[in-house]
Amino acid sequence: MPRYLLTTAVLSLGLLLTAIITQAQGTNGNFNRPGLSNDWQTAIDELRNARQNFRTTRQEAARNLANRAVNARQELLARRFEHRQAAMLRLLDVYTRHLERTKDRVNRMPIISDEEKANAVSKIDEALVAVAGLHSQVEDASDDETLKSLIPTIREQVRNYHTIVRGIVRSIHASRISAFLDQANDRTTDLGARLDALKAAGHDVSALETKLTEAEDKLAQAETQRANGEYRLAIQSLKDVYQLLRQVLPGINEIGAGGATE
Repeated sequence: MPRYLLTTAVLSLGLLLTAIITQAQGTNGNFNRPGLSNDWQTAIDELRNARQNFRTTRQEAARNLANRAVNARQELLARRFEHRQAAMLRLLDVYTRHLERTKDRVNRMPIISDEEKANAVSKIDEALVAVAGLHSQVEDASDDETLKSLIPTIREQVRNYHTIVRGIVRSIHASRISAFLDQANDRTTDLGARLDALKAAGHDVSALETKLTEAEDKLAQAETQRANGEYRLAIQSLKDVYQLLRQVLPGINEIGAGGATE
């Protein structure tokens, strides 16, 4: 109980007791005097008023406390809304910068074809438009529930960005492996022609032909793996191809057919 309420109650009780004692002393213990009833009623009224004042003060204090609690909660919700809105806007800004940088890098990539570039850039442009729309919706949001309803859409856009990047990486892997396959095909064809020349000159090149056949089989396997999107397996197969070709070339040099060099 607040101190001022306790003080009010004590004072009221003191006034009542004072009135009763005064009456008792003035009448020498005779409470049947005609004037006693008015003083007694006055004391009761004062006590009743003091009690009513006490109740009123207590109720007012409770209302004030409740109002302060409501105001504090509203301020907390407002701050939480502002923080969430600011965080979502920062996330969308970062996402936009990532998309723009990715688009710039794709346009400057010499290793992928123009068709693959155009396809990737088109997907990035679509994502940029979607993110700009989400940015406007977050800015225009007026309550926390609206922001919460936009979170799944933002997550979906982030997943879409990862999908775009994975597609670009696959295109890069496919283009690089295609270039390596072309080089390996050229090298295999060149070594095969040299072996044919040695064989026509009467040299025994059967062991070297076996190695070259193994390299050609590995090369065909790498081409199949590239077509299936198994890029790591294709790279390993290409390593095996070049390892076999490095075994063939020294044998050609030892036989001395035309002084072949790597």
